[in-house]
Amino acid sequence: EVRARLKTLNGLWPAIWLVGGRGRWPSCGEIDMMEYYRHKIHANVATGTARQKKAKWDSASIRVGMLQRLTGLLDFDEDWHVWRMDWDSQWICLYVDGHVLNKIRVEAMENPVVGMPWQNGAPKNPFRASHFLILNLAIGGNNGGDPSNTPFPQRFEVDYVRVYKKVPSVKTPAGKSSPKPTSWPSSFPTQSPVIPTPAFTNHYLTVHPSMSSSPTSTASPTTSPQATFTPTTGSPSKSPTESQAAR
Repeated sequence: EVRARLKTLNGLWPAIWLVGGRGRWPSCGEIDMMEYYRHKIHANVATGTARQKKAKWDSASIRVGMLQRLTGLLDFDEDWHVWRMDWDSQWICLYVDGHVLNKIRVEAMENPVVGMPWQNGAPKNPFRASHFLILNLAIGGNNGGDPSNTPFPQRFEVDYVRVYKKVPSVKTPAGKSSPKPTSWPSSFPTQSPVIPTPAFTNHYLTVHPSMSSSPTSTASPTTSPQATFTPTTGSPSKSPTESQAAR
């Protein structure tokens, strides 16, 4: 879950996205929790195909004006928005401000071939493996468009990044699984970390899918934050610039 504010102007290409840690793009997998360009908000998932550097996309988009009416906001650019992903063994669900933008079956996003030299060890299903989380603001490019009439400097502001982990079922004395707890242990922080935007420069957050049976069992992010952020050393198998330039 990411709370952020962005400007929807020509030439700007902000993104909250994840790329797989095993193999080369697109066989390593990509999840776009949010992309903005050319007056639309996008929520996408990509995997590999039998052709090198050719991705298979499950994409959804909505015009900013339509999303503004849907959320009842007067000015999309001036408001903060919560971008959320529920990711388990069955589904990847992408939201903004509580509204579903895209819902993707994990099983449907397997790589059709594996073991090719150009895949560099990518798994059969990249969405059953860890990914890096990246937040960036690109300028221009094929998707971003012409920024020449947009005033600068511009900002992509991030209030917080939260990562959640599902609580496993608790065994009762009779050996039966009790219902999943509705609240988190009191030892977890009650306040989310506020991470300054510069902290994301050259840092990557490793995110693991939660191997639960149903996305409906995901704990509510508004009441159940684990609130952990651990930048990793190194970098994903494909840089943000390379991946965005490939589209």
